[in-house]
Amino acid sequence: VPFPTVPLYSPILTDRMLLTSLTLLGLLGGASGHASLIIPASRNAGDRDFPQFSGGKAPNTPCTCANGYGGPDAPKVGCDMGVRTEGGGGQPCLWWSQGCSIGCPVCATNLTNGKPPTEPILGNPPHTDKTGFRRAYCDNPGLPTLPKYAWTMNIHAVEGSEEDSYRWNPWRAPGTAPVVDACGQAGGKYKETPVGGDSVFTDTPLASMGDMGSVVLPPSKNATKWTAGTSVRVAWGMRYNHGGGYQY
Repeated sequence: VPFPTVPLYSPILTDRMLLTSLTLLGLLGGASGHASLIIPASRNAGDRDFPQFSGGKAPNTPCTCANGYGGPDAPKVGCDMGVRTEGGGGQPCLWWSQGCSIGCPVCATNLTNGKPPTEPILGNPPHTDKTGFRRAYCDNPGLPTLPKYAWTMNIHAVEGSEEDSYRWNPWRAPGTAPVVDACGQAGGKYKETPVGGDSVFTDTPLASMGDMGSVVLPPSKNATKWTAGTSVRVAWGMRYNHGGGYQY
């Protein structure tokens, strides 16, 4: 999608970050974590009006009222969503790509010969449960390009050493890792693909686990229209931070 040339802002944000009244048009860049646009509401949050997501709650992992933000019962009963009420409910943070290494042609979670992968997508020891841990998902991955001052995780490791466990993750060479879908994949995998972590999704009339956002998500009912050069109210929020980088 073409955008006019405008300044890009890369602020340092916290877990409950809000960006408001910024003069910009921009894109959410490559990321390593679960986050979502809150204002304006994204197409990925179309299920926020379903009863099981009312008040920020969710049957599986909530994008809003998690334990620690609302208390241990928040996923079941909801919480004070604050500004997230406008577009943070539902499952907007559960659309993403994973198993994607820098310089590789496709992600490990992509279809293989037209079929979903059924072998576990693992990292290497001692954390085989972590996708991408000390592992690239192709034979000839790219080389990291990110200067060390911009690292956001495992920052004391020696670059290129065995302890540099995330050197093939997308943030280490921004713009060079593939994605499964430009609008994300529901739950980050197909149902048939074993992947660790929070690879969950509650099926709704809008989408099911493994669906591609660019295929199944309808346009927003009340799409927000911005005029280049004007001041707009926006908000973006983090659910999990895996040490990636974000450009807004």
